[in-house]
Amino acid sequence: MLNPDPFVLGLLANTFSGGSSPGLWTASDLVKILTVGIFLTATALLYELPRRRSRAATTEALRKANAGLVAEIDTLRKAEQKLKDETVNLDRRLAECTATLDATHAELRKQIEEREKAQVALRESEGLFSQAFRHSPDCISIVRLSDRTVIQANEAMCIFWGSTPEKVIGRPTWDYAQWCNEEERGRFVQALQETGECLNHETNMRLKDGRVVRFNVSSRLISINGESCALTVMHDVTERKKAEVAAAQLAAIVEFTEDGIIGKNLEGIVTSWNSGAERIFGYRADEMIGQSILRLLPPDRFDEEAEILKGIKRGESGRHFETVRVRKDGGSIFVSVTVSSIKNAAGEVIGASKIARDITAQKRLAEERVKLARLIEHSGDFIAMADLEGRITFLNSGARKMIGYDPTEDPQNLLFTDYVPSKWQDFFRETVLPTVREKGLWEGEMQLKNLATGALVDVFRSTFVLRDSTGKPDSYATVTRDITDRKEAEEKINRLNADLEKRVVERTAQLEAANRELEAFSYSVSHDLRSPLRAVDGFSQAVLEDFGPLLPAEGQRQLRTIRASAQRMGHLIDDLLTFSRLSRQPLQRQAVDTNALVRTVIDDLQQQARERSITIRCGSLAQCFGDPALIRQVWVNLLTNAFKYTGKTTDPQVEIGSITEAGETRYFVRDNGIGFDMRYAGKLFGVFQRLHRLEDYEGTGVGLAIVQRVVHRHGGRVWAEAKPNEGALFQFTLGPDTLS
Repeated sequence: MLNPDPFVLGLLANTFSGGSSPGLWTASDLVKILTVGIFLTATALLYELPRRRSRAATTEALRKANAGLVAEIDTLRKAEQKLKDETVNLDRRLAECTATLDATHAELRKQIEEREKAQVALRESEGLFSQAFRHSPDCISIVRLSDRTVIQANEAMCIFWGSTPEKVIGRPTWDYAQWCNEEERGRFVQALQETGECLNHETNMRLKDGRVVRFNVSSRLISINGESCALTVMHDVTERKKAEVAAAQLAAIVEFTEDGIIGKNLEGIVTSWNSGAERIFGYRADEMIGQSILRLLPPDRFDEEAEILKGIKRGESGRHFETVRVRKDGGSIFVSVTVSSIKNAAGEVIGASKIARDITAQKRLAEERVKLARLIEHSGDFIAMADLEGRITFLNSGARKMIGYDPTEDPQNLLFTDYVPSKWQDFFRETVLPTVREKGLWEGEMQLKNLATGALVDVFRSTFVLRDSTGKPDSYATVTRDITDRKEAEEKINRLNADLEKRVVERTAQLEAANRELEAFSYSVSHDLRSPLRAVDGFSQAVLEDFGPLLPAEGQRQLRTIRASAQRMGHLIDDLLTFSRLSRQPLQRQAVDTNALVRTVIDDLQQQARERSITIRCGSLAQCFGDPALIRQVWVNLLTNAFKYTGKTTDPQVEIGSITEAGETRYFVRDNGIGFDMRYAGKLFGVFQRLHRLEDYEGTGVGLAIVQRVVHRHGGRVWAEAKPNEGALFQFTLGPDTLS
C-alpha cells in the first residue's frame, strides 16, 4: 500500500484551492486533475521501484519495467494533449454558445422594449382612432351584416340620423335610413362579402324624415367576435353632385356654344380654347393652348391686344368691341369680342376671358344691304313699297322719274292708285289687288300715268306681298319696268313677221315648183337615161356572146369595158336618185330595235361575201327613234365600206357598238382596213368624192353622202377618224330623239 507523499498532497491542495464547487468544475480543472493523476501514478511507480529492484533478480527486469513505464507515460502524454485539444474546442464552443445566448438575450430585451413601445403606440393610436371615429365629419358606422344592427356609430352619423349614439347602437339601420334601391343594396352587400370591400359607391338614401340624400359609400368587411360586420364610411355628396351638374352644364355651354370662348393669362398666352373657337378660327385646342393670342391678330392690330391686356391688369372688365382677326387658313374675319377679367380666390386678376362671335356674315349682309339699297335707289325700274292700306312708304328715283314725282316730296302723300290711269282703275281694284291678296303676286302689263305731264307709260308690273317673320302680310311691293320701247319693237316685229310670212309663202311656192321640176328630172333620169344604158349594156353583151370568138382580144376587152361602164353608170344613177329622194321623202319616225336591224344588215353582207372570212364583233346597241328604212341605209353604207376597205387586209376585223354619255348616244363602226389620211377627211361626205382609186376599190362616191343626209335629217351628226393602213372609225348620232 502506498503512502501519500507530502508533495503530492500539497499539489492537490494548490490545485483545488480555487474555491470552485465540485459541481462547477471547468475544463481546465479536469486537465489539472488528470495531470495530478498521472503524477501520482508516476510517484507510486518510483516508490515501488526499489522494492521491485529488490525483488527483481536482475537488471533486465528493471529495464523492461522502465520501458513499460515510459510507454505508459507517452500514452498518458498523448491523452493529455488530446484532452487539451478537446478542452480548447470545448472552450471555443462554450464561448460561441455564450455569445449566442447574450445576443438572444439582447434581442429578447429589444423585442420586449419594442412591444412595450408598440403597446403604448397602440393605446395612443386607439385613442386617436377613437377620437377620429367619434369626431370625423364623415358618417362612420359598424353594422352587423346578419341583422343590420348598429354596433358603433360616430357623432356625424348620429347627427345625420337625427339621434344619439346611445339610441342608435343596438338598433337596425332601417330605423334611420334606407337605400332607395333595395336591389342595389343587395348587390353592394354581395360584392362586399365576395371581395371584402366595396369602395366609392354612390347611391341615394332616404332618411327617416323623408329627405333623399346622395352618398358616397365605402365599406370594408371586418370580423367582431366571430361575426361579419361592415365598417362603412359615408360622405354626403348631394351638394357636390349639384355643383358637378352645374359645372358640367356650364362646361357644355362653354364647349358647344357657337361663340369662341378663350382664356389667356396676363402675358396673352392662351390657357383654354373651346370648340366654338376652333370652328371660328380653324385652330384645334392643342394648336393654340400655350401659344400667344397674337397668332389670331393681323400685324397691324398687335397694339390692340396690348391695350386690352393693360385694361385687364387695371381691373377693367366687360369691354366690348368689333375687330378683325385671322383664321388658320389666312382668311380675315370680322368678330364681335367681349373681354372680361379672371380673378383667383383672393380677388387678384390672373388672366382674361374672351368671348368672340364671328360676325363676318352679318357684316357682309350689312354691306350687301347697303349695296342693294343703292342698287334699288339707282335702278331705272319703278320700285316702291306701300302699307296694307295702299299708302306709299318707299319710292326709288326710277319710280319718281317714271311717274313725274318731285324728289323732294314725301312719298307717303301718295296712294297706290294715284298714278294709275282712270281707264285702268277698275282693273287695278278688281283684278290686281284681289289677286295679290289671294295669291301673293300679280304680274302683267298695264299703263301708269306721269303725274307731271299726264302721259301714259306702258309698263310690265309685278306686285307682291311682303310678310313678317310670322308669315303675316306686312306690306306690298311693286317692281315696274317701262316697256314702251319694247312695245314699239313688238309692233315693228309684228310688221316684219307679217312681211316675212308673205315672203315665206312666196318662197314655199317657188320651192314646191322646184321640187316638181326636180321630180320630173328624176323621172327623166330614171327612164330616159336608163334605156340607152340598158341598150349599150345589152348589145355589148350580145356582141360578146355572138361574135366574141371572131373578135380580137383587144376588141373583146373594149366591149367588156363598155359593159362595165354602162353598169357603173346605172349604179350611179340609182345612187343619185336615192340621194335626191332623201330631201323630199318624209320621215316615218318610230322606235327602232337597232340590234335586230344591224343583225339583218350583217347577215345580208356576209351572204354577199361568203368567200371572205371577216371577224365581226357587235356589242349591245342602244334603241333609237327614227325612220327604220333610212337608218338601215346608214348601217348598210357604213358596213359595206368596212367590208370593202378591209378587202386587202390579212385578218379583217369589224367592230360595231354604241356609247351613251351625257344623254347622247353615239353609234360607231370600226375596221382595220386601208384607212385614209385625215387631211382629206373634209371630202369624205361629199357627192362623188373618193379618197381611193376606182381600180383599187369600186364604188360611186355617193354612199357616205347618203349617210350624212340621213343623219342630218334626224338632227344628228356624223364624223370619221382614221390613219393610213391602220383602219377607220365612223361615228354618228341621231339627234335628241334617240332613245337610250
